[in-house]
Amino acid sequence: MPKPSIAEAMAKFFNKKVYGANSGASIEVYHNKIWKSSQHYKNQVGNWPSGILPHRLVPDKGSYSEYLP
Repeated sequence: MPKPSIAEAMAKFFNKKVYGANSGASIEVYHNKIWKSSQHYKNQVGNWPSGILPHRLVPDKGSYSEYLP
């Protein structure tokens, strides 16, 4: 479940615009010049992605909402 209060608190604390997902989010990893789910990576490579690879959170459905300070 999305937590807009967390995004709102971060926007206020850092005094910066923050984006939060409209739905739950999944982790994706950048591998072989494309973003793929961490589960897809594990299925291909045989283990979970290391922290060295770039990771991002992506909304499961929908998009992002903007939160201002």
